Amino acid sequence: MAIEKKLYPPEDKPKPNNVVPFPVPEDSPLSNWYKANKGKFKNKQIASIDDLAPYLTNFISEEKLLQMSEQEIEILLQDLLDKGII
Repeated sequence: MAIEKKLYPPEDKPKPNNVVPFPVPEDSPLSNWYKANKGKFKNKQIASIDDLAPYLTNFISEEKLLQMSEQEIEILLQDLLDKGII
């Protein structure tokens, strides 16, 4: 006995009912930033401390940041993300 899988054209495909629509306005800062940078998302890149420093110096001094290890910086970033600060 074979399992039958129904195939639908994209326009007739059933939509999940638990997805909340989140339309991004066309001229919002988030939309503009994404349009300007979407080519950069093709390749995954790891940010260096030089890339992150301008954001992190709002929360910790540059001097202390330069003394931190990579793991400490990662913990700091995760903590800021978990708290919803960035």
